[in-house]
Amino acid sequence: MSFLDVVLLGVALSMDAFAISVTNGMIYRKSIFDTAVKCGFCFGFFQFLMPVAGFFAGSLFYEHIKKIDHWLALILLAFLGIKMIIESVKEMKERKIEYKIAVPCILCAVAGNLAGSQIAIKKGAKFIKPVLAVVALMLLVKIVIQFVQDF
Repeated sequence: MSFLDVVLLGVALSMDAFAISVTNGMIYRKSIFDTAVKCGFCFGFFQFLMPVAGFFAGSLFYEHIKKIDHWLALILLAFLGIKMIIESVKEMKERKIEYKIAVPCILCAVAGNLAGSQIAIKKGAKFIKPVLAVVALMLLVKIVIQFVQDF
């Protein structure tokens, strides 16, 4: 793995902690420094611990499940997908869908996925990695600007 691969993997793995931190920042406007440090330490510790534990657990069970690992992934992802669909159907019964917003969002998401996958297939990782880095940097700049404007 190249250095850029490791950095992008780290950024991707930290998105959940980032989302939780942003949400906490919106909820708790009067943030206490001690709380922020404790949350940051917990996120960092578990972001370190989980991949290490996964590596050791995977190396222990690799020989036993290597013939069926793809089926286990299929079952797990299918279960999660079905569960998400069931939960969204329950929520749709409770709320009214704004079709004027939902339909264009779906169409744009499908078009974006098709265009992105075609570009990835035609141009490969040499094109996609810099684009991903630029988009992540733009998102970071936008968040910093918005943070500064709020104060």
